[in-house]
Amino acid sequence: MILGLQKNQNNQIPKFADHALVFMLRGIAKKWKQPYAYYYSTSTIQTVDLVSYLKDVVRSVNKTGLKIVATVCDQGGTNQAAINYLMSETCKNYTERNTEKTNLGFEIDGQEIIPIFDPPHLLKCIRNNLFNKDVVFDMDGNTYTASWDHIVAMYDFDKKNEEFELRTLVKLNDNHINIARSKMKVSNAAQVFSHRVASTMKLVSDNAPKGSLLANAVGTAKFCLFMDKTFDSVNARTINPELGKPLRSAVTDKSPHIDHWKYAIKVFESMKFVNKTNGKSTIPPCIKNWIISLKSFLYLWIQLKKHNFKYFLPRHVNQDSLECFFGSVRSHGVRNINPDAYQFVCSFKTLLINNFTSIKSAGNCEHDDSDGTLDNLKQFIESGTNCSLKEPEENNIINIPMFDLPNTFDVCDFTDMTIGYISGYLALQVLATIGLFYVGWKKFGASIADFLDEEIECDADPRNGSLNSNSLYAEAALWLLKQTANRRHICTISIL
Repeated sequence: MILGLQKNQNNQIPKFADHALVFMLRGIAKKWKQPYAYYYSTSTIQTVDLVSYLKDVVRSVNKTGLKIVATVCDQGGTNQAAINYLMSETCKNYTERNTEKTNLGFEIDGQEIIPIFDPPHLLKCIRNNLFNKDVVFDMDGNTYTASWDHIVAMYDFDKKNEEFELRTLVKLNDNHINIARSKMKVSNAAQVFSHRVASTMKLVSDNAPKGSLLANAVGTAKFCLFMDKTFDSVNARTINPELGKPLRSAVTDKSPHIDHWKYAIKVFESMKFVNKTNGKSTIPPCIKNWIISLKSFLYLWIQLKKHNFKYFLPRHVNQDSLECFFGSVRSHGVRNINPDAYQFVCSFKTLLINNFTSIKSAGNCEHDDSDGTLDNLKQFIESGTNCSLKEPEENNIINIPMFDLPNTFDVCDFTDMTIGYISGYLALQVLATIGLFYVGWKKFGASIADFLDEEIECDADPRNGSLNSNSLYAEAALWLLKQTANRRHICTISIL
């Protein structure tokens, strides 16, 4: 078997691949992720190949019973071309059927899929454009101009207080201002476009001498605050809002997300970047893609409500899980930022088996909040192991006898202490696992050694009213408790 050859759609001669394209599924209702497929490519993948792969993945996923509602990708030229191709193909199909297209997304085999561009990448691209150009935008009936020069001037002004340890913008450093070495870091862009930077700049601008650079920084302050709110609205990970961040919360009918997204779309539609040298105006792709993504978030919420969603967390709709997966591939075993095809396949399979226990990368994204994979080989292998439960006796009470095990060992003091500590920990973990939540005992301060000498009655699991224990595990746990008591590490037991 040969690994690392690109699969071509036009029956061309296979070429050696130097890139891997990965498709990952992410739960929008629950916190799970699942790498689903990968393809090799030589340099940048062709649009026709990407469209074909996407259709194959969607059709395959549909057979599993899962439903794809949206796609998330970065602003790569091939990704944008593939989305445009699918949108044009969908419009053509509607035209041939003489039917008006009323939905927002593209369709594959009649199933609508909403295209969304990764919000962290969009934020980073706005910062990169502002570094070289000024941005002009309309907001609340006024026209403002934001400039990176204002951010640099305020940073230099704030650094003067560093010797007194009284800096206001403590998170900003030289890498935030001179972005050549950190151009790909989303966290730096988010810290520049923050509420603290905006509020500090507004305060400095209001009190700056007339004619100074910072006296005209109101537009930059408003722009930073606008980007901070917009990014919060598509990056929330909790249901309830964080302190001072109403948009960093779950999307609901009563949350401010809908109104802000409609407002932000109008601001982005008026936005343009101006070259500082020749004054030429341009509209970079990131502005258009912000508009597309915000409209998609609005439309996605409408579609989710049709499936009885009461809320959804926008942070589930980004590429952080995929970024973390690639970070795990690069750090699997040894540091390998440029794996070959064989190493990639080995890392891919191992991470699936181990449920992504490899070190995650935080270089260009935040750690994702997923609880793990939807399925992996380790779960599949272990799913065949079932522990039989003992049938409950009358009144949901069981008598657990002690089995004959040695009570003492000839060990040194150090080993004696170690056995006692580990025995106590294991006993508590086993008892918690098998469901011995309530122990009926009259002597609340009795020692465990005395406690184990008498018959024990254990109630059923209070969560469901049924017995949830295994007699063998229970005997082992009680024996461990006795070993612990003999070594005087746990002297009393608290009854709740």
